[in-house]
Amino acid sequence: MSDFFRQMSILARVQRQMLIARLGGNLKKSKLMVVTLSTFMFGYLIIGYLLFSQGLTYVNRLPGVGTLMIERVLYMMIFFFFIMLVFSNVIINYSSLFRSKETQWLLTLPIDHRALFSWRMVETLLVSSWGLIFLSAPLLSAYGQIFEVEWHFYLKSFLLYLPFVAIPGAIASWLLVLTIRFANRYWKYTAIALIVFGALKVSSAIYSETLDPALSSESVALTFNQVLRHTEMSVNPHIPSTWMSEVILQWAKGYHSKVVVLFPLLLCSYALMGGWLSMALFSRTYYGAWNMSNWRRAQSSWRRREKILAKKGLTGFATPSIWVRLLSRNRPMQALITKDLKCFARDPSQWVQCAIVFGLLALYIFNMRNMGRAFEKSVWTTVISYLNFAVISLALSTLTTRFVFPQFSLEGGRLWILGLAPFGIQKVVWQKFILSIAIIGGMTTPLMILSGYMLRLPGERIAFFVFAIALMCVGLSGLSVGLGSLFPDFHEQNPAKIVSGFGGTLCLILNFLFIILFITCMIMPAVAPVIGRKWASAGIEHVESPPTQVGPDNTSAADEPQVKTDESDPLEIPLDTPHRSLLLHAQTITLIVVALLTAIAATIPMILGIRRVKRLELLGNL
Repeated sequence: MSDFFRQMSILARVQRQMLIARLGGNLKKSKLMVVTLSTFMFGYLIIGYLLFSQGLTYVNRLPGVGTLMIERVLYMMIFFFFIMLVFSNVIINYSSLFRSKETQWLLTLPIDHRALFSWRMVETLLVSSWGLIFLSAPLLSAYGQIFEVEWHFYLKSFLLYLPFVAIPGAIASWLLVLTIRFANRYWKYTAIALIVFGALKVSSAIYSETLDPALSSESVALTFNQVLRHTEMSVNPHIPSTWMSEVILQWAKGYHSKVVVLFPLLLCSYALMGGWLSMALFSRTYYGAWNMSNWRRAQSSWRRREKILAKKGLTGFATPSIWVRLLSRNRPMQALITKDLKCFARDPSQWVQCAIVFGLLALYIFNMRNMGRAFEKSVWTTVISYLNFAVISLALSTLTTRFVFPQFSLEGGRLWILGLAPFGIQKVVWQKFILSIAIIGGMTTPLMILSGYMLRLPGERIAFFVFAIALMCVGLSGLSVGLGSLFPDFHEQNPAKIVSGFGGTLCLILNFLFIILFITCMIMPAVAPVIGRKWASAGIEHVESPPTQVGPDNTSAADEPQVKTDESDPLEIPLDTPHRSLLLHAQTITLIVVALLTAIAATIPMILGIRRVKRLELLGNL
């Protein structure tokens, strides 16, 4: 046991020195990246606190249900943090334990594989948990401001996070090792059955009839539970997120019940038990799981090779799929597209993250029908439709920066092969651009159509948002691919490290600026009616009012209660008047403007990137 902890301390000391050297290098070479990240982090803390504080204060003032609502919000947030921690730990553990070249090299050294597994689990836990603490800091600060807590509330909450984040880390390591070590066709069928069952449960919860609070005559608490019955899972008393939420609320309210002692002890005991099981039991299974993973990878590679040989024709080349042939008729281009698609599909650490992001977006859009009758008004459908577009655009910005930007750099030392071929390296840039548009466009266009359908938007409005999201895909792809070829890093094979350089930071900043300008131009058709009504009301104010007539009871007509006849929404445009044609013309002009903006944002980085690639090809610096 002493050798076990000694080897873990050696690994920890090496990783600490590497982290210090990496941070020092970033401070010297990438000062822009450090300043940008620091600004974003500080801005998130300030803006997040203000938004959470204003929102929770407004909800807390609701009569009857205010306190219940802010409590349920905390339960749901901690619950989703717990689920996301499990997913993130599974993804990071898989990359570091089974796909990392560093791990393969460490296993050849006289290091106990149990110590290596335990340290990788701790390292993954540190990487995944600091983001949770950072993201939830504004939320806890807002709760502290509402309940007027003392300073020790924040200290106790931080200490409570330590055992809380250890539980999903342990669960993720168990699931990963057991699945890889004992995965066979029966486990695959079981996983598929569980996924189908979960999808059916989610669908039944989403499509179940929502209760209108105005129609219920029962007590406030019972009506509240009926309306929010879709969130009952987040308050299940048998999951750790409920224990933590309950303790935080008890501390915030100043209560001193037995829950304040029981639930922290439960979190600590479960965390210690999970850590002990991972280090003492599941670490023994890791080496067998690692060998099984390599064996399956070799078997699948051999089967793919046999299939390719079976599909080859007289020319000796395998026939590409119909989807690849739709993207390009050039055979070398089809080969490169097929290669990138296979590399993406064979790396679960990439496609799992994309699946989680788009899955959450789809779940949110499906759940929009449960927002109540108030959101059926034109003003809310307009606001929500633009917010949905902004959320999808921000998700695209993150994914293109994370996955599209490093694609050209990942070619690495193999790029000289294309330099010797008549295909040309510059065409590789166009291939990355086309493939990026096809993939992200194929994922986001159905989401925008579904969003418009759930909001019951007219057909021309849905077409407007679909065309706009297609332009957004073109602009973000051009920025990411162009800047990725303009600032390549052929000596690094880790996409995360490639993105963390100067080029990745600049790409993220320009993506955000492009989204802000794009959405600013897009909202003009919705804002124009409001501006027109304000101008019209300003002109009416200058009209001389008629003289006041005094009645027999010495009351004027101005003193009598007036009946409001125009109760239309400020963003509502009548569809049976010429205003509809004006809206269509405004949308057409807006699409032309954003198309020009997209052309500028995509063309300039692509031209600069291709020029950079041509110089690389001519100088032979590959």
